[in-house]
Amino acid sequence: MNELPMSNSPAADDEPVVALTLGRLRRARTRAFLKAARPTERDAVENLAVAAVTGFGRLARPGLVATFTIWHSLAAMREYAFSPSGSHQAAVKVDRAKPFHHESAFMRFRPYASQGTWDGRDPLVSIVP
Repeated sequence: MNELPMSNSPAADDEPVVALTLGRLRRARTRAFLKAARPTERDAVENLAVAAVTGFGRLARPGLVATFTIWHSLAAMREYAFSPSGSHQAAVKVDRAKPFHHESAFMRFRPYASQGTWDGRDPLVSIVP
């Protein structure tokens, strides 16, 4: 993928961002993962700074779990992800004590265009200049 940049391109706090999480769940940690994920999912779905959110899982082998969120701003996404008293950091703490995943990836992208609709609307139309 030679066309991808070799380094991060910093985003401004007020720029929209897309967050993608992927994990290959440890079967023995499924119950703990679901328990820790429930409040984080609720908080993301209810967060007014989220333009769109979805998640999926394939709990059979290889046990893939993923989320995809579109945020109105990088600052809002950071607040959700890193607030010391937030549900996401509570889940991170449980994971760090005994990991949920064999492997995981957390990626952030700068959205620049969209095509089609999501739940009958384009979630980027109001946030991408």
